[in-house]
Amino acid sequence: MDFFERIGVQLASGLPFVAYQKPDESNVKAILQEDCSLHELTDYTESGFVFAPFLEEGRAVLLKADIAISTEDLPNAGNRRISESVPEEENPQDKRTKHSVSIVARENKWNSPRNAENESEQLNEGSNPPESELNTSEKEHIFSHKKHDPSEKNPKAETTSEFGAKSHHIALVEKAIKSIEKGDFRKVVLSRKALVALEHSPVTLFKNLLSRYDTALCYLWFHPKVGLWLGATPEILLKTRNRRLTTMSLAGTQTFEGDIHPTWGQKEREEQKLVTDYIEDALEDQVLHLERSETETVRAGELLHLRTKLTGILKDNSLESIIKALHPTPAVCGLPKTITKDFIIENEGYNREYYTGFLGELNLYDKKQRNANRANQENQAYRSVVKTSTLFVNLRCMQIKNEQAHIYVGGGITKDSNPEREWEETVAKSKTMLDILG
Repeated sequence: MDFFERIGVQLASGLPFVAYQKPDESNVKAILQEDCSLHELTDYTESGFVFAPFLEEGRAVLLKADIAISTEDLPNAGNRRISESVPEEENPQDKRTKHSVSIVARENKWNSPRNAENESEQLNEGSNPPESELNTSEKEHIFSHKKHDPSEKNPKAETTSEFGAKSHHIALVEKAIKSIEKGDFRKVVLSRKALVALEHSPVTLFKNLLSRYDTALCYLWFHPKVGLWLGATPEILLKTRNRRLTTMSLAGTQTFEGDIHPTWGQKEREEQKLVTDYIEDALEDQVLHLERSETETVRAGELLHLRTKLTGILKDNSLESIIKALHPTPAVCGLPKTITKDFIIENEGYNREYYTGFLGELNLYDKKQRNANRANQENQAYRSVVKTSTLFVNLRCMQIKNEQAHIYVGGGITKDSNPEREWEETVAKSKTMLDILG
């Protein structure tokens, strides 16, 4: 059984898991849970893979590594094997055969169980008005996906449903700009979602992500009581190695047209500075020797962004206060945080759930031998052990429900925003997910 078949078995069995590949790494990993228990994060001292929602009031879910599998290169052939590890006190044979079911007969049963949507809403209840209460113009549009010509500036823009979505989003941007001009807030991030009919399984979509976006965190995440998500996000919320912290601000977007050093407008530069200043202020009392890099242009698929890195040393080993200070950042919410979060909840017209939340490895241990010489048995007993966490902001993602992909996209709004261009930015960002559906 190869790596992707093993993921398919886990999904067909209705058991929680996450499969993921971190940026610029060839190794694809997966954490598999052996039962459907829903573990909620309490104080960020736990170990596993965390999946947290946009709103802090929602519940962050932790997948525990009952079984961990990985492959050093993508297994495209059936004879490629996976490495599988289980806790030493358990019987490995029991672990490997407990859920050994055929995925051939169930290959079309890849939707979340029927209770997933209801349970997900309970986990995040109160965060946004239910979609059934929205006006028709506020509901997301549905269309069948087909491959588009890359030269098309705005594929599907002429359809009635797309026109309705465009009109609603532009009106929302205009409302935000008026609030900014009145002094209510300085920046807000507004988003929308679109429903796309699916033709391929989640595992196939995950393979497509891996083949296209090697500089992003590519993931496929499932819990029967929460839902099924996948995405390719370029933005790190934070990364720690013992007490050393790295984070970043990622803001400003334009389409890549062959030049990795393009000209950036005032709106994008201001947006980037607002995010960076916020992160720096939020970390000032919690991090020692805080340093801020020069702002640079980075590429994520067919998009370009402005990025500034910030590094420092944690004053203590607690991640909880750092995460609460950072999330949600102005890159996904706005400034000031509380006012813009309320504006989003009141005006976007749908529940973001885990879109613009965060996900990743929490308090895992990287163990390395200090001496690779097997003959030196005494030194073999000594290893360097580093506690690491790597969390990403959940951008460029989709949720799969009822054989449809719910694709989420958004952009930052400032006083210099142009509503038409903000719409076009969401169209450009949506291609990250649309391009893997063909």
